[in-house]
Amino acid sequence: MLFVYRTHYEGPLGLRVRQIPDASVLDWFRRGWDCDDPWDWIEAELGGHVYGFGSIFEAARANGKPPPQTVGELGTLLRAQRYVEGGTDNVRLDEHSLRVCDDDDEVELAYFFLDDEVVAARGDRLAYLLHSWPLPGDAGAPAAFDPGCAVTVATPAGR
Repeated sequence: MLFVYRTHYEGPLGLRVRQIPDASVLDWFRRGWDCDDPWDWIEAELGGHVYGFGSIFEAARANGKPPPQTVGELGTLLRAQRYVEGGTDNVRLDEHSLRVCDDDDEVELAYFFLDDEVVAARGDRLAYLLHSWPLPGDAGAPAAFDPGCAVTVATPAGR
């Protein structure tokens, strides 16, 4: 299964993609349910901080909620325990994926859990999301730019 995090905090490409060993979104949540520190576990599992994500585990455990047994139960927990900017319509969960659009009051962000089945079946629709778009390493020095008209060169301001 893949975890994809889209945020400006992830550098110029705004993308983090991590392979995680679970077969489904439900399996991943169930595996992390009883971890000692949800924030540390999430950082280790997902390759770094994910805005607000540990609160799902903290709130559910503080309220004595057992691990979800079905995708429906997981959806109920996610909608009840995780505030998402724009409301619960920005949380989409099905048997093969979790898709969340949010913001942290500074920038918009989105995260996705995508199982292998949905990636294989919808690879054409997910190609842009999953591709890292590296810059070429052999581009060489930039060529001189000729604007084709007179241009006033801006210089640093004086005192």
